[in-house]
Amino acid sequence: MKKLMIIVCAVAITALMGCGKDGETGPQGEQGPAGANGTNGVDGTNGTNGTNGNANVKLFMFGPTTFTSTDDNETYNYPSSVKTNMLDSSLVLYYHKTSSSSAWYATPGLGNGANYQTRAYTFSSTRNFIIEIADADGSAYSGASRTFTSIKAIVVPASTYTGSRNSGVNFNDYEATMKHFGLPLD
Repeated sequence: MKKLMIIVCAVAITALMGCGKDGETGPQGEQGPAGANGTNGVDGTNGTNGTNGNANVKLFMFGPTTFTSTDDNETYNYPSSVKTNMLDSSLVLYYHKTSSSSAWYATPGLGNGANYQTRAYTFSSTRNFIIEIADADGSAYSGASRTFTSIKAIVVPASTYTGSRNSGVNFNDYEATMKHFGLPLD
């Protein structure tokens, strides 16, 4: 019996040693054709279609608008393609450009020369938003007329937006935001 056990063990060890080599790697499969570039969803008043952006991120352009000490806010309406639930569950960013500067300013925030500040209010139930201008200290606007030549509203669905801490993007930085979402700078 002892002899039989030794023979069985020797056969098992030999069989296991013969199975130690891996098979060869087969050829790599073919890659399918590249998909078409998406559009960045640019539309709205005075808007145009863009290319190579994130199809889920929507960019709407409005303006021009002139603000004065007696008319310090303006209401803008989103097109009918923007639904209430879209605004309720999305990151919404606003930027403006004035007639006296070629730079884009985050809204809300301080504007050109820190001479005024802006606020933005989004109303999903009526699918519109208000931009308001105030003095730099937050008091009622008392300065000269200011014309915003363009206002950009960016709607980023929750499925696309993972949070500012995870994205590494400062959304107050217009250029960084546009690049992050693949949107045109102007």
